[in-house]
Amino acid sequence: MLTFCRISALSMLVALALWQSEFVDADLPVHCVHSQVKGQWTFHRGPSRADKVGLKCSRSPQIYDHADDRYGLGEPNFEATDKIQVHLAEPNIAHHVDTRGVKHQGTWTMIYDEGFEVNIDQHKYFAFSYFKQGSTEHHKKSVCHMSFPGWYHNSRNPDAKSWGCYYATKDSELENTEVEHLLETNEGKSQKVYVPEHDLVDHINSKRSTWKAKVYPQFAGRKMHELHAMGGGRTFHDAPYRAPTFLQEAETAGANDEYDITSLPKAFDWRNVDGQSYVGPVINQGSCGSCYAVAVTDMIQSRLRIKSKNRSKPHLSAQMILSCNEYSQGCKGGFPFLVAKFAQDFGMSKYSDLTYIGHQDVKCPSKAGIEARNTNYGYIGGYYGACNYKKMMHELHKNGPIVVGFNTEAGLWHYDEGVYEEASGMSFIEQTEGRDTRQKWGGPWVGKRMHNHWEKTTHAVLVVGWGENQQQGKYWIVKNSWGPNWGEQGYFRIGRGVDSCAIESMAVHAEPVPGDNAYFEEGIRSLGEQVDGTKFEQSAIGGKKARPVATERDHQEGEEPSWPTASEDKVSTVELATRKKAINDDIVGGNEVHRS
Repeated sequence: MLTFCRISALSMLVALALWQSEFVDADLPVHCVHSQVKGQWTFHRGPSRADKVGLKCSRSPQIYDHADDRYGLGEPNFEATDKIQVHLAEPNIAHHVDTRGVKHQGTWTMIYDEGFEVNIDQHKYFAFSYFKQGSTEHHKKSVCHMSFPGWYHNSRNPDAKSWGCYYATKDSELENTEVEHLLETNEGKSQKVYVPEHDLVDHINSKRSTWKAKVYPQFAGRKMHELHAMGGGRTFHDAPYRAPTFLQEAETAGANDEYDITSLPKAFDWRNVDGQSYVGPVINQGSCGSCYAVAVTDMIQSRLRIKSKNRSKPHLSAQMILSCNEYSQGCKGGFPFLVAKFAQDFGMSKYSDLTYIGHQDVKCPSKAGIEARNTNYGYIGGYYGACNYKKMMHELHKNGPIVVGFNTEAGLWHYDEGVYEEASGMSFIEQTEGRDTRQKWGGPWVGKRMHNHWEKTTHAVLVVGWGENQQQGKYWIVKNSWGPNWGEQGYFRIGRGVDSCAIESMAVHAEPVPGDNAYFEEGIRSLGEQVDGTKFEQSAIGGKKARPVATERDHQEGEEPSWPTASEDKVSTVELATRKKAINDDIVGGNEVHRS
């Protein structure tokens, strides 16, 4: 989950860049954005009367936390028995006309830059965007006009035997949807031992700033790849590849502003509401890239505590997410949205069923109880790109802590106390003030902020509150997962209202309830409706057959599946636009050499 922020007054400093010199296996090596995905699609569907347990949509071995197996993604493990057309429109509207001529309208969202979810005609569809080998062993190609095999099911009852597999191919606007990216690999430096940077810390503390730095002895002697994993690592994007920080809505509320924040308190913290804390202890995720799983588990636990007024204090298993969730890549990374989705589809288990180990290849237990389910989940604002700080404040105050993605960079590793500073947001506002700099892909905007379709983030954390003071300004209070001996007892504060380090770009919420595998069935039964979702599903035989899918015998090892692909190898207009606005604001230093 993935651009790097800079420290105010230190943008030209040669300092530590823990992620600058190599590609780290964090999340999937694919980059598809809203402008490339929106348009007309065909969903090629297999039979939809399956149980969710054991359903395997790709033919690849089920090793979703191993990069050498493409994270378990591969050729379809099913034969498409029908297909439907779905139009994905701005900003998050989906349209579909069924075989009876009935028009359906639903919603859709990008899941960062790695896939998309569509909710239409009582069904949810989710799949990762396709990627393949590029021109050399160090390149990958993002193929944004098709998807890997994914899952679909009845949206009202994920426990019914309504599950099926599908893959998607785009019917329109194929230009600029296949783009090659360089994977920077440097195995030597990943094995390099981190050396504490006292000069950097002294320099930071000598400046007039809102935060102080220190050297952490627990990082000394650690391999660089371990520290990369803790912070979310570096993906395949070059350092200059940065979506600018976007101007958010003015804080002064208009007459019709449903997110007016003037009625909210100046300071709020779920660690102390009427003398009670609803937030669990800080943990250390270790060298596993599990921040996304830890943060969402923390959010669900806190929100259940809030609902019960602390009468119930569940302890849930983040390791279960790493070991059992095919929507993510285990210790190789993942996204909060997909953890929240997994918690609805499959549920959260007790910590005692699988304690935190923080390694890959930890077997998913065949028998584990379900303690909680999500009745709803999603990006704050309704879809990826619609978030802003006012919406975050309302959700946080009303329902509990929220999970955010943001950009880790060198300074944060040395954070000791105060409000962490990032200047690029304000500098970008100054650059665009008074000019109409609208671009087709959703920003930046002068005046009221619209939606931004991609901002790069690397690390997931839990926002538990906010505050402000005269010396340090307005800030978020954020729970990290690097242990209680880091920062302010495991927490840090960062600027609020300026999208500092993209922290206001992709906040996620979830509405959990205590419950097991029968939760949704009981809810539907209480409404007098049929529990068995197969009544509404396509038959296993009927429907017009789609183009036959490839089998392993259809191509030689190393070749790509015979799904539709584009032959063009062009750079998208979105990439060109962001490169033109690139800001070289990365902090680079002694442990790795900066490459401009």
